[in-house]
Amino acid sequence: MKKIKQILAAFIASLFLLTSCGPSACDCADYAMEALTFMGEVMEEAEEIDDMEERAEFMEEKKEEFEALEEKLEDKIDKCDDLADEDEDFEKEAEKCLEDKLEEYEEENED
Repeated sequence: MKKIKQILAAFIASLFLLTSCGPSACDCADYAMEALTFMGEVMEEAEEIDDMEERAEFMEEKKEEFEALEEKLEDKIDKCDDLADEDEDFEKEAEKCLEDKLEEYEEENED
């Protein structure tokens, strides 16, 4: 009986460690915001460039920066997607955090 309790305790502890090692729902929202704000800022800057050739060059430069950002965030976002697929509450919490962060961003950037 003691052995079963030890095994059960070890199992519960390992489950706790595994689930607490990943990103939080709000971490996932932060990753999404990083990508979204980058794209939003790029689009705003591009709109200010009147010359179409210059705008195309600008967008090409920013495309490379976005690809670097995407590569940096890819593993993190994949983990978030996996967690959201496995846990509906996690997905809802991430969506709520993202909504809050978008609202905060909009308030900070009102013209």
